[in-house]
Amino acid sequence: MPGPDVVKINAFIESTCQVFSTMLKCTPQRGQVKVAGNEGEDDILRTAIIGLSGTMKGAVAIAFPSKTAHNIVKRLIQAEGPIDDADINDALGEIANVITGSAKAKLEGHSVSISLPTVVRGRRYAIVHPKGSVTLAVPFESEVGPFTLNVTFSKAMRQET
Repeated sequence: MPGPDVVKINAFIESTCQVFSTMLKCTPQRGQVKVAGNEGEDDILRTAIIGLSGTMKGAVAIAFPSKTAHNIVKRLIQAEGPIDDADINDALGEIANVITGSAKAKLEGHSVSISLPTVVRGRRYAIVHPKGSVTLAVPFESEVGPFTLNVTFSKAMRQET
């Protein structure tokens, strides 16, 4: 029987697929769920991060390679020319916000608040979570490019479930 973290990640996976289907008109294909390490990427990534508090503590971080980020925004705003950095960050933050809000609604038995999204951009950076936290990573492939959904569950929340 899967542990509580694996069961909870399903709400985020389902929401990711729904948001990509409705907002971007594409169907992402998920890879194998795994426990994430701190391996860096050589590509420049934009990661939209949203904190979780309440009965479920942790964070959602969706990492988009640069090309995927551009493709998402072009599809959202139907742009042909160059796209402003601020527009990319806003769009990725909004996608993360919609995914997290949708997942929050699916988490029965939890009272969860979500933070405003923050977008981090760079190469080979690490997001450091509290000691004892576990991060589950779900890679996706899609028409707009690959991306990774990371959901971190804090130690305190994991002990409550």
